[in-house]
Amino acid sequence: RAAIAAGAGLTTVACPKELIPILQSLVPAAMCMDIADAARSRPAYDVLALGPGLGQEAAAWENILALYDAGKPSVWDADALNLLAQRPFRLGERAVMTPHPGEAARLLGIPAAQIAQDRFAAAQALRERFGCAALLKGDVSVLAAAGEPMFSLSANGTPALAKGGSGDVLAGMTAGLLAAGLPQGRTAAQMAALAVWLHGEAADRCAEQRSMTAMLPQDLFEELGYLLTELEG
Repeated sequence: RAAIAAGAGLTTVACPKELIPILQSLVPAAMCMDIADAARSRPAYDVLALGPGLGQEAAAWENILALYDAGKPSVWDADALNLLAQRPFRLGERAVMTPHPGEAARLLGIPAAQIAQDRFAAAQALRERFGCAALLKGDVSVLAAAGEPMFSLSANGTPALAKGGSGDVLAGMTAGLLAAGLPQGRTAAQMAALAVWLHGEAADRCAEQRSMTAMLPQDLFEELGYLLTELEG
């Protein structure tokens, strides 16, 4: 839903066959396909988003390798990052990773407390180790752009984004914006920076209207629509 709301055209979910009826009911605008079929014959795609709800079984990593194309933009989140921490390799400048501090600590093999001590150093270390844009999530998110000696900061957002599922929304938004930005030649880092700002701004508006206590991750979609209407106007 986040990818579609952020500008992706045709969105397909590769998942276990038994989950397809559930997902098609929850997200009728998305197509679904059996992950076994997708892994055997990789479908054409512009952007690949990996991780939320994936699990950490060996088969999940095999599916990642079957679907991943280093020449295409990709977004790595959640269990895709936990699996990558066990089998690290350089993802390339067209990839974006979106770890929270715990995932970043596993990726770098250091204590989580060390991430909190210097978030800039942690984001830079992620960028250098994996060769991709590294978006380190937190109360102030830090983006280290691949191939560039620069950082981007985003200080908007609300503590309500600590609720489970909020990071999944950000990963989907990043994938959708990457898909929408490809024809304009936008970089992965530029689209990630836009995603984190839109995510935080939509959350601020949701919290103001619904309260931080009642706000849910799925509330972001409606606010994102209003926000994009303003920006496009």
